[in-house]
Amino acid sequence: MPRRLFEGFYLLFHTVIHLRISRIDTIIKKLRPGGYSAILDSVQLCDTPQFKEVLLEFPKRYHEPFYTSYIKNPIEDILHNKDVKVINSTRRFLSKCVVFKK
Repeated sequence: MPRRLFEGFYLLFHTVIHLRISRIDTIIKKLRPGGYSAILDSVQLCDTPQFKEVLLEFPKRYHEPFYTSYIKNPIEDILHNKDVKVINSTRRFLSKCVVFKK
């Protein structure tokens, strides 16, 4: 495995949608051609419909005002509109990791 295969890991659900997209744009801009990056964050509604009630309750219980917007806007959809290729999207319980390549 090559050194520096991944150039960064990021958490995004603590931000409003336009800042989330701006951060993704910055990640992509700083990523070297052929470089990989990953976004590790919470699952989203489309990933785990069986946890819909839990996901919708989380921002109320833990004062996460931007979380509802995050879970309704899939990271993969944002990346598909950018100059990158989504390589993998995996879920483990309530976490999701999206790997992409520039």
